[in-house]
Amino acid sequence: MQDYSEQFRQAMHDAGLDYCGPIIADGKFHTFGYKNKSWYVFTGYSGGFGDWRKHISGGWSYKRLINGSKNVQA
Repeated sequence: MQDYSEQFRQAMHDAGLDYCGPIIADGKFHTFGYKNKSWYVFTGYSGGFGDWRKHISGGWSYKRLINGSKNVQA
């Protein structure tokens, strides 16, 4: 299986989430960041991510970018 974790990390970064810890491809919900308000789920081939505090959510697939939005309140 090819490792797509760095491409997934880049999609998170592009959406406004910076995470330098390990990306675990187990399909489970993982939280990180300030008060664990950021999260990701990664299967190895696709995943989703977000931050409840910053109102960020998005997803990534090795086939295509599913949805990436940065809805930051002013």
